[in-house]
Amino acid sequence: MKAHPQDDHILLSCFDSGLVVIYDLRNMSIIQEIVEHSIYSIEILCMNNSLDIDFSPDGQFLALSS
Repeated sequence: MKAHPQDDHILLSCFDSGLVVIYDLRNMSIIQEIVEHSIYSIEILCMNNSLDIDFSPDGQFLALSS
């Protein structure tokens, strides 16, 4: 889990299933869920599962890597 750079009540998490979740700890709620779908080709099914995630320094953008 990664904390927002300007608001430590907002956390960011990613899971092997391709799910990214943004949490608000003040309300104990989910702000947003993002689902990364698989990429299909003739040769292979490639899962684009997020392995690492972080906020930009100003907290306005997300960076995901797989």
